[in-house]
Amino acid sequence: MVRTWLVADNPRRPLLVVHGWFVWLLMSTCSSVATEDTRPPLGLDAATSEDLAGGPQVAFVDPTLEQVRQRGLELCRLERLWALAHNVGLSRAPAGPQSGMLVPLVSLDAAGRSGEAVFYRWPEPVEAGRPDPLQATRWLVVPILFEPERVLDSELFSDRVERGDAAHRKLEAFLVAASTARARVPAGSWRIYASFREYEPDGARRLEQTRVYLFGNESAPDLEIVVRDAARREPAHAVSVELVHTAAQRQAEPLGVTGASPSPMTVCRALSRDSPRVRVVTTSGGRWQIDTGDGRLRVVE
Repeated sequence: MVRTWLVADNPRRPLLVVHGWFVWLLMSTCSSVATEDTRPPLGLDAATSEDLAGGPQVAFVDPTLEQVRQRGLELCRLERLWALAHNVGLSRAPAGPQSGMLVPLVSLDAAGRSGEAVFYRWPEPVEAGRPDPLQATRWLVVPILFEPERVLDSELFSDRVERGDAAHRKLEAFLVAASTARARVPAGSWRIYASFREYEPDGARRLEQTRVYLFGNESAPDLEIVVRDAARREPAHAVSVELVHTAAQRQAEPLGVTGASPSPMTVCRALSRDSPRVRVVTTSGGRWQIDTGDGRLRVVE
């Protein structure tokens, strides 16, 4: 059976554990957050990544509360997108012990009204070690509309990943983040989102990287990992690993955060709770409140 890289050890559910939760609540909260928007409706009308293409943004460092909220809502959308797309991937995945491996990448359009899940496939069984992204092919594209919510016709492909293109960099970031997480928590499994391309200024040049969010399943922690692109003779590598929530913290009341303030993952976790407001406490003693109607954060005195 096809397996998903470093996501689950159970071969009977290779894709399901990448995403499995937060379906109904996230659909209602994340889709109702938008304020009045005068832009024309945006959305994908075919299985294509062109509408999702965009250059790296400045690194997500020292964000404002509004930026944290917006990124948290994006993560909610990615979770919902994957909930809609993974059954399609499962239904079309080839079966058998020699069927290779799949890695899913999910992305949103700029307005957050549509997105897609792209499944990359290694046709042959992958040996020990991290897979080579250049040996993968873009296998299945599942486009999603949110308004109204529906799964559009998926398309099968067989084109190879090209060195240095956006898919290569995101796949590499996904795999580096997954192996970095597994090195720290060998028994862990995660839902992994490697959609956020960014850069850090370095004199006259830009250091490009991908910010990867890993939502822990069961006892695994939530992690935020930044993976720097390969450059010259230096391979892609993790430049920062942040522990956001331990499993115990995200199950606690109030919701616990490792660090000085809530992160976008905290917003997304809060929106999964059946409460109009979620209290948050950080390890540095800060107290916060998140409104699950719109994801807004405020400090509690």
